[in-house]
Amino acid sequence: MAWLRALGIVAALAAAAILPACGSQPVTGASGAHSSSAARSPGPSAPGTSAPSPSPPGARGSSPPAPGRGRPGPAVVVRLSAGFSPGTVRLRAGQRFLLIVSSNVQATGLAGPGACPPGTARPVAGGLLTAQCMAGDRYLYTANRAGTATVTATVKPRCSPGTACPQWVTEPSLTVMIS
Repeated sequence: MAWLRALGIVAALAAAAILPACGSQPVTGASGAHSSSAARSPGPSAPGTSAPSPSPPGARGSSPPAPGRGRPGPAVVVRLSAGFSPGTVRLRAGQRFLLIVSSNVQATGLAGPGACPPGTARPVAGGLLTAQCMAGDRYLYTANRAGTATVTATVKPRCSPGTACPQWVTEPSLTVMIS
């Protein structure tokens, strides 16, 4: 029962965050209880308190600036376990995608040979893409110019020391079509 309540709270928070950005009216009712006080209409105040001031026009529809040099955040998320999911990504030059490596595998070769400390950016796939290494087995790829790029990795299971570990290695590939 507690997980249902938590799911309802998460859904209400997501709706409160998404709908104003789409130009809709603020959420009211039970789920509106989790929205900011500026979005609720000011009513009579309790003695000794003041009503919240209304937000300026247009403030509700604004969103925080996108990460990185003014570019929008990644719209596509690719996951890597034993293979890439999805296996093909279509982008325009300048667009980005986030690659997240599953915690139960080890992957190498995603940003070229050798170690890739967080914050390092490297050209890959003949310069069609730039891979930025991030913490936690995440990579942010930026499409540089039109063409078809292939991102490959060597993947094997990640096991705790002293436990039986499956012995397999796979080399999946991701096709990135850039227009």
